[in-house]
Amino acid sequence: MSTVWQKGSLYLIVFTASAGTLILEIVAGRLLAPHLGVSLYTWTTIIGIVLAGISIGNFLGGRVADRFPAPSTLGLCLLAGSVVSSAPLAVVTALHEWTFDLSPLPRILLMTTSLLFLPSCVLGMVTPIVVKRALTNLTHTGSIVGQLYAVSTAGSIVGVYLAGFVLIALLGTRTVVLLVAVVLLILALLFGQLHRARWPAAVLLVGALALAGNAARPSVRADNCTLETNYFCIRVTEVQRRGQDVVRLQLDQLVHSFNSITNPQVIIYGYVEIAAETAQYVAERQPRMHTLFLGGGGYTMPRALEARYPEVTVEVIEIDPAVTQVAHMHMGLPWDTRVITYNDDARMAVRDLPLHSYHLIFGDTFNDFSVPYHLTTLEFSQQMRDLLTEDGIYVTNIVDKLVDGRFLKAFVRTLRQVFPYVYVLGESDGIIEATIQTRGTYVVAAAVQPIEFERFSAYPSPAAVPATTRVMRQSAMEAWLNTGPQEILTDDYVPVDTMLAPLFLER
Repeated sequence: MSTVWQKGSLYLIVFTASAGTLILEIVAGRLLAPHLGVSLYTWTTIIGIVLAGISIGNFLGGRVADRFPAPSTLGLCLLAGSVVSSAPLAVVTALHEWTFDLSPLPRILLMTTSLLFLPSCVLGMVTPIVVKRALTNLTHTGSIVGQLYAVSTAGSIVGVYLAGFVLIALLGTRTVVLLVAVVLLILALLFGQLHRARWPAAVLLVGALALAGNAARPSVRADNCTLETNYFCIRVTEVQRRGQDVVRLQLDQLVHSFNSITNPQVIIYGYVEIAAETAQYVAERQPRMHTLFLGGGGYTMPRALEARYPEVTVEVIEIDPAVTQVAHMHMGLPWDTRVITYNDDARMAVRDLPLHSYHLIFGDTFNDFSVPYHLTTLEFSQQMRDLLTEDGIYVTNIVDKLVDGRFLKAFVRTLRQVFPYVYVLGESDGIIEATIQTRGTYVVAAAVQPIEFERFSAYPSPAAVPATTRVMRQSAMEAWLNTGPQEILTDDYVPVDTMLAPLFLER
């Protein structure tokens, strides 16, 4: 093997192994999301375990390189990397079942360690072994080591962007994991000189082929997603709720929407019913109201408003175009709908919308306990006010504890910096005096003009039917807001994950 060919092959191996490590790290977030959800804890644990694996792998790789300097050592390491890279596909479902009864943090730590530590450790061994192979004399030691670590870092960068921007959306999570294992196997066969270590190579090769073959089976690669995207594992199933045949939309762990295909007026979730009663109240004054939805999900409310109010304008900002596609294909949203959709991040999209044009804005962008914090700040609240008409209403749902939760209080305080009238709404009478102790989904309404809740009625029943909406008394709200830290959420200070941490840990 010529010197140039050998040097090029070593650079390729280091580059690919580092890229594979980071691809597995990014893919792990999507692989675990249907089981653990998406949270600060999930990503913190993933990053920590991968770094720990790389660190220990670097240490072990150096020891192995010194003790076993044979050319086949690198090939065996690549083969072992192929084996442990495809193994997560074989065990992730079993791990989900075995750890189901654990509390969140131990479960996240155990699942993440079981899936990621070995792959990152074994692939972390590659670079020190390659360094040993590349050092033929000590004259250019610094140059060679610097070049190899530069190539390794470049591979990591390419792996991050390749996984996040291309591979997951193009191939799906599980196929990407299989692809990493296959590429490592090919590198081992091409450059590993495995003929020098026949028996160890044969054992690892059989293991790699067996696991790759198992991972390639449709039953293993299937993840029960109706559609997998860069944002969600989207699942659509037919169920029954309240005596109705409905279609359920689930985004990762969160059951987001229930839609009746035949009757757009069917509403299952209580917080959506409150939003619908608010829309009904606005429509009495503004039959041609202009509405905006932040987050599409199952398009439950846009469908309902479109069906009931022919003159209403409905616009939706939904970051994931696949969610919109699924709404058309499975959730009853017509292909010829009057609903206008912008597939973009809400913070970006609202910049191009006409000011003082919307009579009603709905915010429903939260995924489980993962909150797009940039949509909760004082600056974004000001953008919402600028979009509303003088008699417009901004409504958003919040998951938190009413009495002890920090996030809901901080969000209400923040809105009160911008809107003269802010209300906390719910279904239970306990919200009137702010006495509910358990976690729940609450609705916050903000407006420039007072909202006449006595005019609310059940949706879509006649006005004589009492409304679902219950409103926290202003005296109770003042006492409620005066407890705990007096926090205002801004673009510079928005610790939403920390605020929701107790809620996550109690789940």
